[in-house]
Parts: sequence; C-alpha cells; structure tokens
Amino acid sequence: MGDFAAGDRGMANNPAKRGEFLEGVDQAVEIAGKLGVRRINCLVGKEVPGVSREVQWGTLKENLALAAERMQGAGIMQVLEPLNPYDAPGYFIPTPSMGFKLVEEIDHPNLFLEYDIYHAQRTEGNLVATIRDKIDRIGHVQIADSPARNEPGTGEINYPFVLAELDKTGYGGWVSLEYKPSGPTETTLGWMREWGYWRATSGEC
Repeated sequence: MGDFAAGDRGMANNPAKRGEFLEGVDQAVEIAGKLGVRRINCLVGKEVPGVSREVQWGTLKENLALAAERMQGAGIMQVLEPLNPYDAPGYFIPTPSMGFKLVEEIDHPNLFLEYDIYHAQRTEGNLVATIRDKIDRIGHVQIADSPARNEPGTGEINYPFVLAELDKTGYGGWVSLEYKPSGPTETTLGWMREWGYWRATSGEC
C-alpha cells in the first residue's frame, strides 16, 4: 500500500509502480502463509497526476487480475476496498458501485469487493439493497457507524436491520469492527450483547 503514514493508499493504478506492486503481492503471499491469512485487501491507490483515468483503470485491472490469480494459487481470497473521499481524498475507487464495476469487468473467480458499510454509507447509502444484489461479489464486510466512524449504535446506520439482512443472504464470512471507539474499547462492545451477537465464553457470568 506504499507509505501509508505519508498519505499513500496503494499503488495498483499507477503504471510507474507496477513492479513495486507485484513485489508487494509476493510479499503479501509470503506473510499470509506464515500467519494463516485467508483474505488479502488491496488498496488501489490515489489518482495519479498526469496519467489519464483510462490508463490508470487499465493498469488497475491488469494488476488486480494478476494479484487475484497469484492469491488463488496460494489459497487466499483477493479483495479490494473502496474508500470514501472524505477520509481518503483523491482515492481512485471512492464508491462501492465503482468497486463492483471493477470486479465485474475483471471477472476473476478469486476477486471480490471488501464492503465497508461505513464507507458505503458516506458515499452512496442504499446498504441493504446493495448487499442483497451484490452478495455474490462481496468477500468481506467491515463496519463502523456514520458519520463519526464510532461503534455501531452511535450514528445514523440501523445496524440491527443491516446485519439481520446480511445474515439472510447466507454470507458466511467475518464482519470486522473497524471503528474509532467513542470510549474504552470494552465499553464500546456493549452493542454486541444488546443485539445478540455476543457468544459467552466458558466461565463467563
């Protein structure tokens, strides 16, 4: 993903960094093998000044197709994630609809979208209808509430409804919590118990 601290958000759309991107794919496969990782997210990158959008789109398609093939050989699912323009200005794939278009154009059996419900709400909304319509293209789900990106139940998203509808689709993957806790992390997990997603461990009262 490049130098994240310096503002990079990937490089898969940059024709000048194709070699660096492919080296990163190989490194990701090696690390994933050591850690038992079964899904890898690709941040596609910010728009490259002076390079046409058509060239960037073509470069991205070629790179993601190669990454998906390499990951498939290693038993790893390749996903890509749209990032909203408020948190990631200039990001090349800012909306779910653009992300799904990319996945569908590449049409590789090992390439899926990472559907971050927070990012989706910040750009297009239409959450449940999108999940129902595109579930076969969704490889991973992440959540935070909108607009402050805190834990579910602190914003505008009706998460009990959204998560129930996600269950109805038969989605069998993980739902990752990628939010900024509004208080101590343990306290901000209370919604899981309230909405019935808490699984008690042995010895817990």
